Amino acid sequence: MLLKQLFILLIISFMTACGSSKVIIQTVPAGAEVYARESGEVVEKSLGLTPLELSTEEIEKLIKSPKNPTILKIALHGHQTEKIIITDFERSEVTYNFKLKENSHAEFISKMDSTSISLFEAQRLLRNGNVEKSISILDDLLKNYKESSFINELMGSAYYLKKDFKKSLFYYESAYKYDSKNIDAYKMKQYLENKLNVKRPLASGRL
Repeated sequence: MLLKQLFILLIISFMTACGSSKVIIQTVPAGAEVYARESGEVVEKSLGLTPLELSTEEIEKLIKSPKNPTILKIALHGHQTEKIIITDFERSEVTYNFKLKENSHAEFISKMDSTSISLFEAQRLLRNGNVEKSISILDDLLKNYKESSFINELMGSAYYLKKDFKKSLFYYESAYKYDSKNIDAYKMKQYLENKLNVKRPLASGRL
């Protein structure tokens, strides 16, 4: 009898260990979109709408390194965005229930958060020497925030690191044009004008 019980326990343990874990996300109201991104990455991938049931294998296929934390974002227009950080995919079933709060400023806040993440990532890439990828992110940001002094200044820094001083000057000029209090951009503008021996109208559009 004891051997039989031990055998049953072993079977249950084996089935539990081999079973695929699940992440279930439910929201009130339903219909929120769930996005996933790996920590340190900018690009988010849509997983679907709530109620949503995913195996951890499905999530792991979307990320580069399962060892890094995975961030799930739950977003619904006109409601506050929620986030889950998953640090380890255990072999179990986990259900997350969210009652999404209405927020008239939710879309603006979500956009601001997304922009901040992109800016942090662009700066991180610059520090690590990945200039081209940083420029790509900043270029996308400038499509929506052309008159941002800070983004133009970062772009000027990126092209300076590439030793493309002509383009660097253009973006430092733009940064100063959009914010005359940006002293750092002004100093770099002057430095590059002297280096290139040029004087021209601010951000004339000619690179």
